[in-house]
Amino acid sequence: MTNASTEDKSTTNPDVSNNQEDVNVDEENDTETIQKNNMRDLNKQLNEFYRIIAPTGVEMEYRAYVMNHIKKSIESTIPNTRVVTFGSYRTKLVIRSSDIDLGVLLLDPQMEQEDPNNYLFKIKNILLNHKIVDKKSVFHIWSSRVPIIKFQDKYFGFKIDISMNQSSGVRAAVFMNNVMKVYPKIRKVAIILKYFLTQKKLSDASTGGLNSYSQFLLILNFFVQKIDNSDKRGLDDTAKFFLDFFKFYGWEFTSSISEEDPCPNVRIYTRYDSSISIEDPTDPTCNVALACRKYPQIKKLFRKIFILINVAIGKKSHSRDILSLWLDPDFIEDIYMQKNILLYSKALKLLE
Repeated sequence: MTNASTEDKSTTNPDVSNNQEDVNVDEENDTETIQKNNMRDLNKQLNEFYRIIAPTGVEMEYRAYVMNHIKKSIESTIPNTRVVTFGSYRTKLVIRSSDIDLGVLLLDPQMEQEDPNNYLFKIKNILLNHKIVDKKSVFHIWSSRVPIIKFQDKYFGFKIDISMNQSSGVRAAVFMNNVMKVYPKIRKVAIILKYFLTQKKLSDASTGGLNSYSQFLLILNFFVQKIDNSDKRGLDDTAKFFLDFFKFYGWEFTSSISEEDPCPNVRIYTRYDSSISIEDPTDPTCNVALACRKYPQIKKLFRKIFILINVAIGKKSHSRDILSLWLDPDFIEDIYMQKNILLYSKALKLLE
Protein backbone atom coordinates (compact mmCIF):
# COMPACT_ATOMS: atom_id res chain seq x y z
CA MET A 1 0.00 0.00 0.00
CA THR A 2 2.81 2.35 0.87
CA ASN A 3 4.52 1.75 -2.46
CA ALA A 4 1.31 2.27 -4.36
CA SER A 5 0.66 5.48 -2.49
CA THR A 6 4.15 6.75 -3.24
CA GLU A 7 3.78 5.81 -6.89
CA ASP A 8 0.48 7.66 -7.14
CA LYS A 9 2.02 10.77 -5.63
CA SER A 10 4.93 10.74 -8.03
CA THR A 11 2.75 10.35 -11.09
CA THR A 12 0.42 13.09 -10.07
CA ASN A 13 3.01 15.43 -8.63
CA PRO A 14 2.89 18.63 -10.78
CA ASP A 15 6.51 19.45 -9.89
CA VAL A 16 7.75 16.20 -11.45
CA SER A 17 5.70 16.83 -14.61
CA ASN A 18 6.91 20.40 -14.90
CA ASN A 19 10.52 19.31 -14.41
CA GLN A 20 10.19 16.83 -17.27
CA GLU A 21 8.74 19.53 -19.53
CA ASP A 22 11.61 21.85 -18.60
CA VAL A 23 14.11 19.14 -19.56
CA ASN A 24 12.41 18.66 -22.95
CA VAL A 25 12.38 22.40 -23.57
CA ASP A 26 16.05 22.65 -22.56
CA GLU A 27 16.94 19.81 -24.95
CA GLU A 28 15.05 21.48 -27.78
CA ASN A 29 16.72 24.80 -27.07
CA ASP A 30 20.10 23.07 -26.84
CA THR A 31 19.55 21.40 -30.23
CA GLU A 32 18.46 24.67 -31.80
CA THR A 33 21.50 26.43 -30.35
CA ILE A 34 23.84 23.74 -31.67
CA GLN A 35 22.32 23.94 -35.15
CA LYS A 36 22.38 27.72 -35.13
CA ASN A 37 26.02 27.84 -34.03
CA ASN A 38 27.09 25.21 -36.55
CA MET A 39 25.32 27.01 -39.39
CA ARG A 40 27.03 30.22 -38.33
CA ASP A 41 30.40 28.43 -38.35
CA LEU A 42 29.71 26.88 -41.76
CA ASN A 43 28.81 30.30 -43.12
CA LYS A 44 32.12 31.71 -41.83
CA GLN A 45 34.01 28.78 -43.37
CA LEU A 46 32.32 29.32 -46.74
CA ASN A 47 33.11 33.02 -46.72
CA GLU A 48 36.74 32.32 -45.83
CA PHE A 49 36.94 29.67 -48.52
CA TYR A 50 35.54 32.12 -51.07
CA ARG A 51 38.16 34.67 -50.03
CA ILE A 52 40.88 32.15 -50.86
CA ILE A 53 39.55 30.85 -54.20
CA ALA A 54 38.12 34.09 -55.61
CA PRO A 55 40.30 35.74 -58.28
CA THR A 56 42.54 38.53 -57.04
CA GLY A 57 43.14 41.78 -58.88
CA VAL A 58 46.72 40.69 -59.49
CA GLU A 59 45.65 37.40 -61.05
CA MET A 60 43.17 39.12 -63.36
CA GLU A 61 45.91 41.54 -64.43
CA TYR A 62 48.11 38.62 -65.48
CA ARG A 63 45.25 37.07 -67.43
CA ALA A 64 44.64 40.45 -69.08
CA TYR A 65 48.32 40.68 -70.01
CA VAL A 66 48.18 37.33 -71.82
CA MET A 67 44.85 38.14 -73.48
CA ASN A 68 46.07 41.51 -74.79
CA HIS A 69 49.28 39.96 -76.11
CA ILE A 70 47.23 37.41 -78.08
CA LYS A 71 44.75 40.04 -79.24
CA LYS A 72 47.45 42.33 -80.65
CA SER A 73 49.25 39.45 -82.37
CA ILE A 74 46.10 38.25 -84.18
CA GLU A 75 44.56 41.62 -85.07
CA SER A 76 47.84 43.01 -86.38
CA THR A 77 48.44 39.96 -88.61
CA ILE A 78 44.97 39.07 -89.93
CA PRO A 79 43.12 42.16 -91.29
CA ASN A 80 39.43 42.73 -90.50
CA THR A 81 39.39 40.67 -87.33
CA ARG A 82 38.52 41.54 -83.77
CA VAL A 83 39.38 39.42 -80.75
CA VAL A 84 36.74 39.40 -78.00
CA THR A 85 36.53 37.74 -74.60
CA PHE A 86 33.69 35.71 -73.15
CA GLY A 87 33.21 33.01 -70.52
CA SER A 88 34.71 33.27 -67.04
CA TYR A 89 37.34 35.82 -68.07
CA ARG A 90 34.66 38.32 -69.05
CA THR A 91 32.35 37.58 -66.10
CA LYS A 92 35.25 37.24 -63.61
CA LEU A 93 33.71 34.01 -62.31
CA VAL A 94 37.21 32.63 -62.29
CA ILE A 95 38.83 29.83 -60.34
CA ARG A 96 42.50 29.05 -60.82
CA SER A 97 41.88 26.25 -63.31
CA SER A 98 39.57 28.41 -65.47
CA ASP A 99 40.31 28.80 -69.17
CA ILE A 100 40.57 32.13 -70.95
CA ASP A 101 37.92 31.98 -73.68
CA LEU A 102 38.58 34.11 -76.77
CA GLY A 103 36.58 34.53 -79.94
CA VAL A 104 37.88 35.91 -83.22
CA LEU A 105 35.18 37.84 -85.10
CA LEU A 106 35.48 38.24 -88.87
CA LEU A 107 34.43 41.78 -89.75
CA ASP A 108 34.32 41.25 -93.53
CA PRO A 109 31.26 39.15 -94.54
CA GLN A 110 33.21 37.57 -97.39
CA MET A 111 35.68 36.11 -94.89
CA GLU A 112 32.89 34.08 -93.32
CA GLN A 113 32.73 31.89 -96.43
CA GLU A 114 36.08 30.35 -95.57
CA ASP A 115 36.36 27.28 -93.34
CA PRO A 116 36.95 28.48 -89.74
CA ASN A 117 39.60 25.78 -89.36
CA ASN A 118 41.74 27.61 -91.93
CA TYR A 119 41.75 30.72 -89.76
CA LEU A 120 42.45 28.70 -86.63
CA PHE A 121 45.43 27.12 -88.36
CA LYS A 122 46.74 30.59 -89.23
CA ILE A 123 46.17 31.79 -85.66
CA LYS A 124 48.04 28.80 -84.26
CA ASN A 125 51.08 29.65 -86.41
CA ILE A 126 50.89 33.34 -85.47
CA LEU A 127 50.95 32.52 -81.77
CA LEU A 128 53.80 30.06 -82.21
CA ASN A 129 55.83 32.62 -84.19
CA HIS A 130 55.24 35.24 -81.52
CA LYS A 131 56.41 32.76 -78.89
CA ILE A 132 53.20 33.16 -76.91
CA VAL A 133 52.20 29.51 -76.56
CA ASP A 134 53.77 26.39 -75.18
CA LYS A 135 54.22 24.41 -78.41
CA LYS A 136 53.61 21.05 -76.75
CA SER A 137 50.24 22.18 -75.38
CA VAL A 138 48.64 23.20 -78.71
CA PHE A 139 45.62 21.10 -79.68
CA HIS A 140 43.45 21.91 -82.70
CA ILE A 141 39.96 20.37 -82.56
CA TRP A 142 38.92 20.36 -86.22
CA SER A 143 35.80 18.23 -86.36
CA SER A 144 33.60 19.54 -83.53
CA ARG A 145 30.46 21.63 -84.08
CA VAL A 146 32.51 24.62 -82.97
CA PRO A 147 36.17 24.12 -84.02
CA ILE A 148 38.66 25.51 -81.51
CA ILE A 149 42.34 25.58 -80.71
CA LYS A 150 43.39 24.88 -77.13
CA PHE A 151 46.76 25.70 -75.64
CA GLN A 152 48.62 27.04 -72.62
CA ASP A 153 50.47 30.32 -72.70
CA LYS A 154 54.24 30.04 -72.43
CA TYR A 155 54.79 32.28 -69.43
CA PHE A 156 51.99 31.71 -66.91
CA GLY A 157 50.51 28.40 -68.00
CA PHE A 158 46.95 29.73 -68.40
CA LYS A 159 44.72 27.46 -70.46
CA ILE A 160 43.27 29.29 -73.48
CA ASP A 161 40.53 28.37 -75.99
CA ILE A 162 40.09 30.27 -79.26
CA SER A 163 37.07 29.88 -81.54
CA MET A 164 35.80 31.74 -84.62
CA ASN A 165 32.73 33.99 -84.92
CA GLN A 166 31.03 32.77 -81.73
CA SER A 167 29.01 35.81 -80.70
CA SER A 168 26.68 33.69 -78.51
CA GLY A 169 29.37 33.43 -75.85
CA VAL A 170 29.68 37.21 -75.72
CA ARG A 171 25.90 37.63 -75.37
CA ALA A 172 25.82 35.11 -72.52
CA ALA A 173 28.64 36.90 -70.68
CA VAL A 174 26.91 40.28 -71.06
CA PHE A 175 23.69 38.73 -69.69
CA MET A 176 25.50 37.27 -66.68
CA ASN A 177 27.24 40.56 -65.90
CA ASN A 178 23.92 42.42 -66.09
CA VAL A 179 22.39 39.94 -63.63
CA MET A 180 25.30 40.33 -61.22
CA LYS A 181 24.88 44.10 -61.28
CA VAL A 182 21.37 43.60 -59.90
CA TYR A 183 22.30 40.75 -57.54
CA PRO A 184 26.06 41.04 -56.86
CA LYS A 185 26.12 38.32 -54.18
CA ILE A 186 25.37 35.69 -56.85
CA ARG A 187 29.04 35.94 -57.78
CA LYS A 188 30.10 34.30 -54.51
CA VAL A 189 27.82 31.26 -54.75
CA ALA A 190 28.59 30.85 -58.48
CA ILE A 191 32.34 30.68 -57.83
CA ILE A 192 31.94 28.28 -54.90
CA LEU A 193 29.63 25.98 -56.90
CA LYS A 194 31.99 26.06 -59.86
CA TYR A 195 34.94 25.12 -57.64
CA PHE A 196 32.90 22.32 -56.04
CA LEU A 197 31.78 20.74 -59.32
CA THR A 198 35.25 21.22 -60.85
CA GLN A 199 36.78 19.43 -57.86
CA LYS A 200 34.37 16.53 -58.46
CA LYS A 201 35.14 16.54 -62.23
CA LEU A 202 31.53 17.43 -63.05
CA SER A 203 31.90 20.89 -64.63
CA ASP A 204 33.62 20.07 -67.94
CA ALA A 205 31.05 19.90 -70.74
CA SER A 206 33.51 18.01 -72.97
CA THR A 207 33.34 15.06 -70.55
CA GLY A 208 29.58 15.29 -69.88
CA GLY A 209 29.67 17.74 -67.00
CA LEU A 210 27.58 20.84 -66.38
CA ASN A 211 29.22 23.93 -67.85
CA SER A 212 29.62 27.18 -65.92
CA TYR A 213 26.85 29.00 -67.78
CA SER A 214 24.38 26.22 -66.95
CA GLN A 215 25.47 26.33 -63.31
CA PHE A 216 24.89 30.09 -63.26
CA LEU A 217 21.37 29.67 -64.69
CA LEU A 218 20.53 27.01 -62.08
CA ILE A 219 21.60 29.42 -59.35
CA LEU A 220 19.71 32.31 -60.92
CA ASN A 221 16.54 30.27 -61.39
CA PHE A 222 16.62 29.16 -57.76
CA PHE A 223 17.52 32.65 -56.61
CA VAL A 224 14.62 34.51 -58.21
CA GLN A 225 12.03 31.86 -57.34
CA LYS A 226 12.99 30.70 -53.87
CA ILE A 227 14.75 33.57 -52.11
CA ASP A 228 12.56 36.18 -50.43
CA ASN A 229 12.69 39.60 -52.06
CA SER A 230 14.06 41.07 -48.84
CA ASP A 231 17.08 38.69 -49.00
CA LYS A 232 17.98 38.96 -52.68
CA ARG A 233 20.33 41.88 -52.45
CA GLY A 234 21.98 40.64 -49.27
CA LEU A 235 22.39 36.87 -49.49
CA ASP A 236 24.55 37.00 -46.38
CA ASP A 237 23.68 33.46 -45.28
CA THR A 238 25.67 31.50 -47.87
CA ALA A 239 25.38 28.25 -45.90
CA LYS A 240 21.58 28.35 -45.84
CA PHE A 241 21.49 29.22 -49.53
CA PHE A 242 23.49 26.13 -50.47
CA LEU A 243 21.55 23.79 -48.20
CA ASP A 244 18.29 24.98 -49.76
CA PHE A 245 19.86 24.86 -53.25
CA PHE A 246 21.05 21.25 -52.84
CA LYS A 247 17.69 20.19 -51.41
CA PHE A 248 15.78 21.87 -54.23
CA TYR A 249 17.80 20.45 -57.13
CA GLY A 250 18.43 17.14 -55.36
CA TRP A 251 14.80 16.26 -54.67
CA GLU A 252 12.17 18.88 -55.41
CA PHE A 253 12.94 20.22 -58.86
CA THR A 254 11.25 18.90 -62.02
CA SER A 255 10.78 21.94 -64.22
CA SER A 256 10.37 25.69 -63.97
CA ILE A 257 9.89 28.82 -66.01
CA SER A 258 11.17 32.04 -64.50
CA GLU A 259 9.36 35.14 -65.70
CA GLU A 260 10.89 37.57 -63.23
CA ASP A 261 13.49 40.13 -64.21
CA PRO A 262 16.39 40.07 -64.76
CA CYS A 263 15.98 36.58 -66.24
CA PRO A 264 12.69 36.44 -68.15
CA ASN A 265 11.70 33.04 -69.54
CA VAL A 266 14.57 30.97 -68.21
CA ARG A 267 13.20 27.48 -68.86
CA ILE A 268 14.72 24.47 -67.10
CA TYR A 269 13.43 20.90 -67.43
CA THR A 270 14.49 17.44 -66.32
CA ARG A 271 13.59 14.20 -68.06
CA TYR A 272 13.29 10.98 -66.05
CA ASP A 273 16.10 12.20 -63.76
CA SER A 274 18.54 11.33 -66.55
CA SER A 275 19.01 14.67 -68.30
CA ILE A 276 18.48 18.38 -67.87
CA SER A 277 17.57 21.05 -70.42
CA ILE A 278 18.36 24.70 -69.76
CA GLU A 279 17.15 27.25 -72.26
CA ASP A 280 19.58 30.07 -72.98
CA PRO A 281 17.80 33.33 -72.08
CA THR A 282 19.79 35.09 -74.82
CA ASP A 283 18.83 32.45 -77.44
CA PRO A 284 15.64 30.41 -76.79
CA THR A 285 16.63 27.87 -79.48
CA CYS A 286 19.75 26.83 -77.54
CA ASN A 287 19.89 24.21 -74.78
CA VAL A 288 23.06 25.20 -72.94
CA ALA A 289 23.11 21.93 -70.97
CA LEU A 290 22.84 19.72 -74.06
CA ALA A 291 26.23 18.09 -73.49
CA CYS A 292 25.55 17.31 -69.82
CA ARG A 293 25.45 13.49 -69.58
CA LYS A 294 26.38 13.43 -65.89
CA TYR A 295 23.23 15.07 -64.56
CA PRO A 296 22.26 11.93 -62.55
CA GLN A 297 25.64 12.01 -60.76
CA ILE A 298 25.28 15.74 -60.09
CA LYS A 299 21.80 15.27 -58.64
CA LYS A 300 23.01 12.35 -56.50
CA LEU A 301 25.92 14.48 -55.28
CA PHE A 302 23.60 17.34 -54.28
CA ARG A 303 21.50 14.88 -52.25
CA LYS A 304 24.56 13.36 -50.57
CA ILE A 305 26.01 16.74 -49.55
CA PHE A 306 22.65 17.97 -48.25
CA ILE A 307 22.32 14.88 -46.01
CA LEU A 308 25.93 15.08 -44.79
CA ILE A 309 25.70 18.77 -43.88
CA ASN A 310 22.25 18.40 -42.34
CA VAL A 311 23.50 15.65 -40.03
CA ALA A 312 26.72 17.51 -39.21
CA ILE A 313 25.04 20.74 -38.13
CA GLY A 314 23.04 18.80 -35.52
CA LYS A 315 26.14 17.46 -33.75
CA LYS A 316 27.74 19.12 -30.74
CA SER A 317 31.33 18.85 -31.86
CA HIS A 318 33.36 18.02 -34.95
CA SER A 319 36.84 16.66 -35.41
CA ARG A 320 37.15 18.84 -38.51
CA ASP A 321 35.42 21.77 -40.19
CA ILE A 322 31.92 21.06 -41.47
CA LEU A 323 32.96 22.51 -44.82
CA SER A 324 35.50 19.71 -45.29
CA LEU A 325 32.61 17.22 -45.54
CA TRP A 326 31.54 19.09 -48.64
CA LEU A 327 34.36 20.95 -50.34
CA ASP A 328 37.38 19.31 -48.71
CA PRO A 329 39.14 22.69 -48.85
CA ASP A 330 42.89 22.56 -49.17
CA PHE A 331 44.17 25.75 -47.62
CA ILE A 332 47.58 25.05 -49.09
CA GLU A 333 46.05 26.90 -52.06
CA ASP A 334 46.68 30.13 -50.15
CA ILE A 335 50.40 29.34 -50.21
CA TYR A 336 50.07 28.23 -53.84
CA MET A 337 48.57 31.61 -54.70
CA GLN A 338 51.49 33.45 -53.08
CA LYS A 339 53.97 31.28 -54.99
CA ASN A 340 52.14 32.00 -58.23
CA ILE A 341 52.34 35.73 -57.60
CA LEU A 342 56.13 35.42 -57.27
CA LEU A 343 56.34 33.34 -60.44
CA TYR A 344 54.14 35.79 -62.36
CA SER A 345 56.23 38.72 -61.17
CA LYS A 346 59.42 37.04 -62.36
CA ALA A 347 57.82 36.23 -65.70
CA LEU A 348 56.66 39.80 -66.19
CA LYS A 349 60.17 41.08 -65.53
CA LEU A 350 61.43 38.76 -68.26
CA LEU A 351 58.86 40.20 -70.67
CA GLU A 352 59.66 43.85 -69.98
